[in-house]
Amino acid sequence: MGGKMFRRVLIFPLFIISVFFLPASHAGHNDSRPFGDYPSLDEVYAEVESLAAARPDLVSTTRYGSSVEGRPLVAFRIARRDGTCRPEALFGASIHGNEYIANRVAMGIAHRLLEGDGKDEWVTSLLDRTDFWFLPCINPDGYAKTWEMKGSEPWPRQRKNAHGVDLNRNFPLPAKRRIKIKWAGNSDPEHKNYHGPAPYSEPETKAVGDFAENRKFFAALDFHSWGGQFIPARCPNHRCVTLYKKMAKAFKSRQKHVRYYRLQFRLFDTYTGEMEDMLYYRHGALGVCIEIGKTHYNKPAYERTGNRFWLFNPVDSRFWVQNDVDASLAAIEKALELTGGKPLPLEMRR
Repeated sequence: MGGKMFRRVLIFPLFIISVFFLPASHAGHNDSRPFGDYPSLDEVYAEVESLAAARPDLVSTTRYGSSVEGRPLVAFRIARRDGTCRPEALFGASIHGNEYIANRVAMGIAHRLLEGDGKDEWVTSLLDRTDFWFLPCINPDGYAKTWEMKGSEPWPRQRKNAHGVDLNRNFPLPAKRRIKIKWAGNSDPEHKNYHGPAPYSEPETKAVGDFAENRKFFAALDFHSWGGQFIPARCPNHRCVTLYKKMAKAFKSRQKHVRYYRLQFRLFDTYTGEMEDMLYYRHGALGVCIEIGKTHYNKPAYERTGNRFWLFNPVDSRFWVQNDVDASLAAIEKALELTGGKPLPLEMRR
């Protein structure tokens, strides 16, 4: 075994122990680690590399683009390398730079798949039926800025990319907005939901769009915080609503501690330029925004520190990783059953 490979394999178990098994740190207790057990961007990249080094039989990585500031946009795939073409599902995280918990849940799913393969019958069967793609940090510039500023920068700036654009309002709209709501995409560059000068104006969103264009996702979960909600793409018809109801029921049935509610009002919904709408209307994937956590769980750390980072990210990330990992896989499994593992036909998107 080469020296580089040996170091990676050695680092991998140490990293897992430090992130998932050591006692949780107190919020902001260490200047070098401003957010306790949450990893820096370099540590996120290293974790992905460690997964690939430890399980080359299942994990492959790719760079699908670059951020405004030139940071790599990294994707990885967990799939059997047996020559079989399986349906593809997607997990996305940290499109808002200050929502670190999103990355932890996405990576928790990756660890669950790798550790359960061959040991857990359900997980093994999921890998037998599905190929899983991960975009673990869609907004690396915002993630790095949040870390660098230790949360002291106004949180809307940490949320957005280096151009000051809310990436999750920068995707193309399927049609004109039916209802004008400020948070659904705003033309004011100072607004936290500034949608940018044009759809796909940002390299990060354009890269996600191109990535989806080259694959056939039947379902996709995009992780956010902190609302405790299961939010589908805007549905154009009742059949779509029914599919999402079943998917949400499967998700909630596997949540271990706290159940989220499905936020879906077809007649009063509007297009926002969000990732799940793009994936549904352009690519036929059952796209969902998962808002991780509940506000009242996070308030004590925020009130103690005055740092708004802790409103969006719970001190005990493991509680929510445990809460949502199997639930997310159950939602994908239900979507696989409902769609036959294929993107929805065009008539379902009208």
